[in-house]
Formats: sequence, C-alpha cells, structure tokens
Amino acid sequence: MTIQEQMQLLLNRLTTTGGQRGLQLAAYVNGKLLVNVSAGSLDAISGHRVSSATLFPVFSTGKAMQATVIHRLAQRGQLSYDQPIAQVWPEFAAHGKAAITIGQALYHTAGIPNMPTGISTSDLHN
Repeated sequence: MTIQEQMQLLLNRLTTTGGQRGLQLAAYVNGKLLVNVSAGSLDAISGHRVSSATLFPVFSTGKAMQATVIHRLAQRGQLSYDQPIAQVWPEFAAHGKAAITIGQALYHTAGIPNMPTGISTSDLHN
C-alpha cells in the first residue's frame, strides 16, 4: 500500500468516526508532492465534500512557521531584528509604522495591537 493510500485511509477513518469533520493533507519531499489527500465534508448542513482545492481559514497557525523563517534569515545574516519591517515590506510603513522593527513585531512590542482611533466598523469592510 502506498503512502498516499495509507494517508487516505487515515483521513477517511478520522472523518467517519466523528473525530473530525473535514481534513486535507499535502506532503512534499524535496519539492515534489508526495501525498495529496482529503476526506470529509465542509459542514454538517451542506454536505459539500472537502477536496484538495478547499480553502480553510488558518488564522494563527502560520505564526510559528513565519517566526521560524524570520529567525533562520536572521541567523544567516539576511535580515536583522533591528531592521524596520518597511525595508522588506515597504507598504507596511503606511500610517506611521515606518520605524517598527522586525524584532518589535516578533516580541509583540510594536504598539499596534488595537485598531487605530477614528476607524469605524464600516472602514473594516473597505
């Protein structure tokens, strides 16, 4: 049995036993797609099946990967924690954020945890 088949059976089991509603799994080795499986449904009401093209919100799950990449780049000397974010992402400088450093963002000391004053709910949709 191939790893693709093994992983498909695992996802099928996880979604049919009630532990999970819908799952995807993709694994790459040396840049080559090795496993690409999905199982289950998007929600209990629609019954739409999960596929490899289904988009899932990931919210904060990317933070660990982003931090790891930043730390590796700093370790290699390709960026510095004291470097302004705007040097690598110029658009970030908008609205007075030009001096905020990569380190401040990583250590949650950038001072931007809240919405700026004067922003309304309708502005969030724009």
